[in-house]
Amino acid sequence: MSDLCPNISLLFHVSDIVAFHVHTFADNSSTAGDSIKFKTELFNTGNGYNLDDGVFTSPVSGVYIFTAHFCISKGFNLGYSFVKEEEIIITGTVYGCDEPNCAAPSAVIMLQTNERLTIRCRDGPCQDAFVDDFVSTNTFSGALISRTHP
Repeated sequence: MSDLCPNISLLFHVSDIVAFHVHTFADNSSTAGDSIKFKTELFNTGNGYNLDDGVFTSPVSGVYIFTAHFCISKGFNLGYSFVKEEEIIITGTVYGCDEPNCAAPSAVIMLQTNERLTIRCRDGPCQDAFVDDFVSTNTFSGALISRTHP
């Protein structure tokens, strides 16, 4: 077994890893159609996610998984869409009717090199809907599952 462990690193190269995780809602995503932006980057291997515009740009063609975690204030609703280029991939609503509520939408999506994916606010304004505190954190993450060849 000890002979196998050093060889495992030969199977993977850092350049093969594409993954990001961002958190904490940036309150400048306010109107319908805007990208929901996050202000804190935990990691961004492959540099696909852009904090300035809230858009992930695929550095390589492949199958990706994207997940989000939204926590919404009492009395608010949040309509969102995962958008690839201008195509809506999934859409939904998080309801915070009688109490704060959290939801975790996800999608597995095929992207070609340089295709863009973002989460958009479907109904605005969105900035008042989010709860970001010591018990509720909003996040967006993605990872390359498998490369594909164009």
